[in-house]
Amino acid sequence: GNIDPALRAFEEHRREFIETMREIRKKNPHIEPDELQKQAEYEMINRGPKSRAFYRVQATRRLIGGGDIVRRKLEKEHDRTTEALINAQEKHARENTCRIFFDPAHYTVLENVGTFDVVVGRDGGPAGLTVMVDYCTEDGTANAGSDFIPVKGTLTFYPEDRNHRISIEIIDDDVFEEDEHFYLHLSNLRVRTRDGLILDPTKIGGVPVASLEMPATATVMILDDDHAGVFGFEHDHFEIIESCGHLNLKVQRHSGARGKVIIPFCTIDGSAISGKDYEKKEGEVVFEDNQTEAFVEIGVVDTEEYERQEHFFIELGEPIWAKKMSGIDCRLAIQAGISIPRHCAPSSTNIRGAIRQTRHLPFYWRPVVISRANYMQLTTIY
Repeated sequence: GNIDPALRAFEEHRREFIETMREIRKKNPHIEPDELQKQAEYEMINRGPKSRAFYRVQATRRLIGGGDIVRRKLEKEHDRTTEALINAQEKHARENTCRIFFDPAHYTVLENVGTFDVVVGRDGGPAGLTVMVDYCTEDGTANAGSDFIPVKGTLTFYPEDRNHRISIEIIDDDVFEEDEHFYLHLSNLRVRTRDGLILDPTKIGGVPVASLEMPATATVMILDDDHAGVFGFEHDHFEIIESCGHLNLKVQRHSGARGKVIIPFCTIDGSAISGKDYEKKEGEVVFEDNQTEAFVEIGVVDTEEYERQEHFFIELGEPIWAKKMSGIDCRLAIQAGISIPRHCAPSSTNIRGAIRQTRHLPFYWRPVVISRANYMQLTTIY
């Protein structure tokens, strides 16, 4: 259809912006909302063809609000002719039409924020104008009643008003959820005359005295604050002597300890063979709510024979949220590494350094690919 190219570009930009934020948060689940939004803004600067600069400037202005350093950086990317054209168009519109819009049009909040305000701005137009506009929330991936309290109402901008605030309450719970979002819409713009008549600004004649400026929709992203934690061994490689008999390997949990979580594990042969050099083992480590460490015990066979150095692996599997809930992702991760108990460590124990790579794994029904970095290697010295 005949869709305004600026509106189309803005909606594409909005979706891309949300997806960018999700990608950044997957890499850093504990990033602060302000820093998350800032990183997403800078990421967006470097995307997209420069030929679409005009619409990208407009979209980003509204997403991040007026006066932001990112907006100024974006404006510098365009030549003087394009910038002059934008300024001329904005000046003409400001003098003749009162614009109502969200400023900014994107909000990122933690689930435990409680109540926060969405700002609706007013700019330009004839003097002495009173403007009214309706607002209402709409579900996205977040649902009214379970994730946020729905709101609807009418804002009245008197001639001296430059902005209004809409208060929204976010519902905090103890359930693991994906980062979710919902929308807040502006609609039914009208003007009120001095004698109390309510008129449609588009039907008064000539240039509209008021208009809903893009964006007429704000997006609110809710960041889940219920973290099951990051699980893993302390180091990825160490050496032991076979006469130690067994190892109690500590599995650590940090960056959150919410809920009961099961971590499968198994031993895997390397040059060392299960049953001959060590005891094959497969099982599960169970972390109760708020539990931060657990142990895996592995037996080591003392053959009392000279052998070259041999090694085997222990693999942590995909974390399982013990109380499985349909449609909800647990934000769990496997972190490579292992620690060696002091009573089993010879004086020559060589810990070659920890690998701090973290892979964020989805919930139990999705496939998992475990890289070699997610293995722990045991080398026995004879």
